[in-house]
Amino acid sequence: MLRDRVYVNMATIPQRIESLKMVISSIYGQTDELNVYLNGFDDIPEFLKRPGINIARSQDYGDKGDAGKFFWSDKVNGYYLTIDDDILYPRGYVSKIIEGIDSRNKEVPVGMHGEIFKNQINHWTRDRLGTYHFAMEVKKDAPACVIGTGCMGYHTEGVSVKPEDFRIPNMADVWFTRICVEQRKPRIVLSHPQGWLKIIPIPHNDTLWGKTVNEELQNPNGVSKEVREIQPCLPWEYLYDPLEKR
Repeated sequence: MLRDRVYVNMATIPQRIESLKMVISSIYGQTDELNVYLNGFDDIPEFLKRPGINIARSQDYGDKGDAGKFFWSDKVNGYYLTIDDDILYPRGYVSKIIEGIDSRNKEVPVGMHGEIFKNQINHWTRDRLGTYHFAMEVKKDAPACVIGTGCMGYHTEGVSVKPEDFRIPNMADVWFTRICVEQRKPRIVLSHPQGWLKIIPIPHNDTLWGKTVNEELQNPNGVSKEVREIQPCLPWEYLYDPLEKR
């Protein structure tokens, strides 16, 4: 029996070219196709000119930030995995994501990182009840409010996603969570040992997380774009694992 095709998708920027090279080395060979969205690159790096790697460029389609990883979401059918340019993925990573998807009848997304939030969110970085971190041990599969799109996958038959769903760049986790809530899909973080996925060190202020932390510290009474756009998901629903309901 032929399995469905596997697509691993990511977006990146020129400042991450060295970490990008490491990420490509870690994931290449685990997927049928590797799609890379280049934001702001003058040229295509030589190490991306390999069989099975497809490129889209901001010069052709616009700077999409992290949402570039969903550029192919309405163009392919099969397993759609999204990764980041600052995480090292171990051997067997793609297989584990696919196993998690298949065990839930291809109906819901699964990943390695997720956040549990309060039912009222005023600060994106402070109103969290807990985190299932991709670099730390997660002992048991668990539902999360927001799933991290840097280490996640779904099947296109189970979740319907379009690039235009990501209306503001650099908040892909929020938009994807909204898609799931609208389609009544739980989000599952899979169990994994500490250190199985590894962080590539990036200066804190150069990460999307660091920029949001700084924004909320500098403007404590303001409402960040993440807080504003997550409101339609509240109060949280669909926090269950389909495996436990059978």
